[in-house]
Amino acid sequence: VYKDSTLTLRKLANELNLSQHHLSQIINENTEGNYYELVNGYRITEAQRLLNDTELSVIDVAYESGFNSKSAFYSEFKKQTGVTPGKFRENS
Repeated sequence: VYKDSTLTLRKLANELNLSQHHLSQIINENTEGNYYELVNGYRITEAQRLLNDTELSVIDVAYESGFNSKSAFYSEFKKQTGVTPGKFRENS
């Protein structure tokens, strides 16, 4: 589900038959972040796997992991890992 680049809290809440507010509360109480941090954490983990296990280009990895722009992907990847996707791949 996290790979859907159009995923929103509203869409996820509807899928789970919960209100947005209730889902947000559940996420906040059970994780150390909010909805966006949770989803992006899963996306970056998937991106790391793809960078290690495939020959996909970095931009293809971004789209396959659920990001809808190269800049958002690079920014979030570096924020979470401390390195760019290209550097991560080189070091793996």
